Amino acid sequence: MIRLAIIGLGKMGLSHFAIANTLSEFKVEAVSDLSRLVGKSAVRFTGARFARDYRRCLSDSDVEAVLVSVPTHLHFPVAEAALSHGKHVFLEKPLSLSAETSHALAEQARRAGLATQVGYVNRFNPVLDH
Repeated sequence: MIRLAIIGLGKMGLSHFAIANTLSEFKVEAVSDLSRLVGKSAVRFTGARFARDYRRCLSDSDVEAVLVSVPTHLHFPVAEAALSHGKHVFLEKPLSLSAETSHALAEQARRAGLATQVGYVNRFNPVLDH
């Protein structure tokens, strides 16, 4: 089982949270969002821990991987911090705002032996079904 933290509970973060909660391969241990109302509501029935400061999720030894779904300008600093804490990272698209920072994240993950993925998945999109 992959123990997960979700950072950012906007539209995509909540969608990923709902999906992760239905899969036996994942356990959402913690979530982070600037909105207390959204965060507390999201964890009310799941047992996940809530933190307004995402760095608390990264310091959580129960968390192995993070799903980053924050505004695009925050992708790089949040993903970089997650990798620095030894967490695997799934990042909503785009990876970052520049090729330079995207390459830096890829290199950091490679050096640390961590898995990363960008959430641009159209495999099950019926519009693209062939």
